[in-house]
Amino acid sequence: MNEFPAQQRLIAALRDPARSPLRPHRVRLIETHISWVLLAGKFAYKIKKAVNLEFLDFSTLAARRFYCEEELRINRRLAPQLYLDVIPIGGSPEQPTPGGDWPGSAATSVIAPTTMPNTWGCWRRCLRSPSASSPASAPATCAGSTAC
Repeated sequence: MNEFPAQQRLIAALRDPARSPLRPHRVRLIETHISWVLLAGKFAYKIKKAVNLEFLDFSTLAARRFYCEEELRINRRLAPQLYLDVIPIGGSPEQPTPGGDWPGSAATSVIAPTTMPNTWGCWRRCLRSPSASSPASAPATCAGSTAC
């Protein structure tokens, strides 16, 4: 079963202040090939896409939950104040309800780390900077930046 279209409807609902249970004033979306990151106030919500690529398989809810929990476990060692929890999203893709019991009918899982003001904007500016020749060089570029 292809869950990706339902996940796209879920992201649209979470970004819509009128429907979003996150109660944001504004939700910014950052999209990668394997995840959506929703920036809403002081929280960032990361949702793994239901994809099966050559190097990873997030095609099932069980796999997405497992890898969210692994990401939380690994990242909490270095940044426990940022990585809060893995929570299910229940309800429907059109009317999502974070929390509740697994598996959640919206068939996804979320990591909810906190974010500092301007942190994401800073990294995005640094990654676009001519002095950041690659994403790997961005930490050094950002560390010396006064723009953040």
